[in-house]
Order: sequence, then structure tokens, then C-alpha cells
Amino acid sequence: NNPDKVKTARRKQFLMSHYGDTEDQYLDMLAAQDGRCAVCRTSEFISRWGTPCIDHDHSCCPSNKSCGKCLRGILCANCNTILGLSGDDVNRLRRAIEYLEVHRG
Repeated sequence: NNPDKVKTARRKQFLMSHYGDTEDQYLDMLAAQDGRCAVCRTSEFISRWGTPCIDHDHSCCPSNKSCGKCLRGILCANCNTILGLSGDDVNRLRRAIEYLEVHRG
């Protein structure tokens, strides 16, 4: 078995089951972001799978699965975690930024 072929097949299955997305749509989204995280712009995607995370609006689809219509972008694991732990709360994120600005070394 070719490990890369197995990994690609698993990713295709994952994309379809969780996002109603196809491999081509995923690659198009990633290309539109120049192969970089939509938030921090890194090209170093680190996740459980070693691939970028697909972000979706959890107010539309509150589970880990998406209808496919609420996809927002592709993120690295760190940025995906920040948004997830914040509950996608814009005010919480703004306050976090203000906090960091006040407490810079």
C-alpha cells in the first residue's frame, strides 16, 4: 500500500462525511489562500492528520460536521483551536487582544 494514496483517500472520505466538500473544493479553497492559514498566514499546518483544518460557522452547524454551506476557510490547528475555544465570540477575542496590548513586555 502507498501511504500517500491511503492518506489522500482518507482525507477525501473525511471531507465528504464532515463538510459535504470534495477534494477539488478543498484544494481550491487552499489555493485561494495561497496555501496559508486564513488567520496567521502560516504554511505550516499541524493537526492530528497533518493537514489544515476546515473552519465552519458553528452557529449554522454546531457539531463537528458542516452542511457545507457555512465553510469559512482553512486554518492551521492553532488558529482553529483559538476560534473554537473562544466560541467564535468576537467580543471575547477583542478583549483578548486588548489584554495582550496592555500587558506587552
